[in-house]
Amino acid sequence: MRTLRQQLWSALVAAVVAVIIGAGTAEGARPGVVDQGMYCSNEYDDPNSVEYAKCSSAIEQVRRTLETRPADVATLLELARYQENRSRAEAMKLYAKVLELDANSFEAHFRLGALEENAQDKIKHLAEAARINPGDLFVHGMLATALLAQRKSHEAARQALLQIKLNPGSEFPVSSCIRELMQQGAAEDARKVLDAYLASALPERERCSEAMAGLAVRLGSKSSYAKSCSAPSVPKN
Repeated sequence: MRTLRQQLWSALVAAVVAVIIGAGTAEGARPGVVDQGMYCSNEYDDPNSVEYAKCSSAIEQVRRTLETRPADVATLLELARYQENRSRAEAMKLYAKVLELDANSFEAHFRLGALEENAQDKIKHLAEAARINPGDLFVHGMLATALLAQRKSHEAARQALLQIKLNPGSEFPVSSCIRELMQQGAAEDARKVLDAYLASALPERERCSEAMAGLAVRLGSKSSYAKSCSAPSVPKN
């Protein structure tokens, strides 16, 4: 059975891949190729399917374009996206090539952070992505998860606080981060994240969820909003 941290990581990565492959297009990308490239996600991994063939066609077309424009960042990114489900290693090489040409490519750092298996390299790329685009909610969530995996509790809590600032009142995945912090013995960091969540959520609500109420009790939150969690709900007339 997968741990809470693994479930969180999978959910975040799946959402990001869907956005990048399903909706993102590289500058100058040919519409027909983009349409075919949409079939390069892991939904279509049967080599005998029509969709798989369409993805292969898109990859070949972009490769031919890259032969005439080997230093074109947009084309490299396009090919890297299509390769992610076919060859992780090839996709990572392409993203690394992008960074040689553009060290501030948010997408290249972000995707390398998602694909990288080395923990320190993963954190490095995700931290760079967060620096380049501090307003991206996904990157802070992925970075928090990567930091928690290395038991860097204080740094992970900081990323969770940034998530709350960017998306006030959103319980997932903040609640998962709080639980993981508690498991790692970082009660003070967990309490800070919880109190920040309560302050962002409860002005717009009458009560917090049962899950957050339980965390507030376990952590002994001193937040004035914590009372709304422990107080019984009063039905409206």
